[in-house]
Amino acid sequence: MRHEHRRWKVCFGKNFWGTQEENDPGEELRVDREFEWHGYKWRIPAVYRCRQGLVVDFAMEVPQEELRAYMEKWGLTEDGECSRTLTRAEEQQMEQENPLNVGFCAELELNGMRLHSRDGCGAGYLPGEMAGDDTVAALLRHYGLDETTVWKFWRESYPWATRSRKSCPKRFRALEVRLEAELEQHPADPCGGRVGDAARTGKRTDLSADCIGCPVGNAGTSGL
Repeated sequence: MRHEHRRWKVCFGKNFWGTQEENDPGEELRVDREFEWHGYKWRIPAVYRCRQGLVVDFAMEVPQEELRAYMEKWGLTEDGECSRTLTRAEEQQMEQENPLNVGFCAELELNGMRLHSRDGCGAGYLPGEMAGDDTVAALLRHYGLDETTVWKFWRESYPWATRSRKSCPKRFRALEVRLEAELEQHPADPCGGRVGDAARTGKRTDLSADCIGCPVGNAGTSGL
């Protein structure tokens, strides 16, 4: 794995791989909130206050034995290639059973103001020789996450309620995250590689909705 030391920048509306040079980087506000949802351990390591809106990074931990069992069942190699021919029905079932293919929608309530995601992307990390993408590995190093664990990351951008600069709050008194599961999963790389910008057309249900309060009220000198 190649370790590159460069300035950490997260910009509004950009994915993990896109250039950040022509955009104003957001102010990083560490949250480090852990919770369990849909049978997995999740984290919100940080949010980023940008001129255009708020960027939130989500991380989900996947047990290695669960991913290994999934790969063995469907005859997947270490690089994600399927070693046998599947019918269309089998391909759909494989996509649905992929532990890294979790569809969800996250809505925010910041200081009582509802924010909805406009752009999003996802990427997976596999430890050891399967790690692959240095950009995704940089997420683990920046957030201090275990590099021997399987992870799935999402980055969501939430525009402010209005385009006025006044809509960007100077202080974050309370941040609540509402997660809703998508009933329809979207195709993804079976081994959790780049999935790009995910469509938001799947049906959602309130039955599995959860609310997480993020303690961002005391964030040092950042003025939250």
